[in-house]
Amino acid sequence: MDRGPEFQQEAFILRDMRKHYVLFNKQLGILSNDENKFFLRYLSKEQNLGDLADAAGIQYESAGQKLRRIKKKIKIQMIGFLDGQI
Repeated sequence: MDRGPEFQQEAFILRDMRKHYVLFNKQLGILSNDENKFFLRYLSKEQNLGDLADAAGIQYESAGQKLRRIKKKIKIQMIGFLDGQI
């Protein structure tokens, strides 16, 4: 059975995923040092939201708001780059 086209499609998907991963990592540069550390600790599951709030000396709800603002900032940048607007 010839699965060449299937493997080729999977290779294209992986290539696009790598591009998006590189772009995402570059977009982390728009964050302040504090935001970057906060976000990466959450993403890597190094700390949960409660631990991040305690470490920053803020309320749990404030940590959630901070995380949402960071996600929104990254999302806007990513969409702009992917759409070719930035």
